[in-house]
Amino acid sequence: MMALKENKIVPLPKPFSDVPRILLQFPYPSPIEPLSRLANHIASTSTRDGGIVSLFIKRDDCNSGIGGGGNKIRKLEYVLADAVAQGADTLVTTGGIQSNHMRQTVAAGGKLGLEVYFSVVAVALRSYISSLFIQADVIHR
Repeated sequence: MMALKENKIVPLPKPFSDVPRILLQFPYPSPIEPLSRLANHIASTSTRDGGIVSLFIKRDDCNSGIGGGGNKIRKLEYVLADAVAQGADTLVTTGGIQSNHMRQTVAAGGKLGLEVYFSVVAVALRSYISSLFIQADVIHR
């Protein structure tokens, strides 16, 4: 199992810096990319004098090797640090169909050498299928 690591991304102020964390993200900031075409479109359609619009996006999907990244990985850094500190060797989670939370939990648990079990919530599956039928009905009318 991976040992607890110190926060190397952002030095957090107390009391947050006292919370144990396992580093799952890359030890550098996620990239920020310009959205030039969208900025140009906005500038051409919404500014009276054709002013300059700068628009950027923070790529949280690139902040870890686990895929997806973002707030779910940041949360798992703390949740899994607590699980490992308590001696857990297995994770159990649940979520809806196509759940990013489940996918990232399975990947992070595997990275840490933990056994992971998950369950897709049937209600979410029924709701998803119902939604597909409703969409298909609307499209085909």
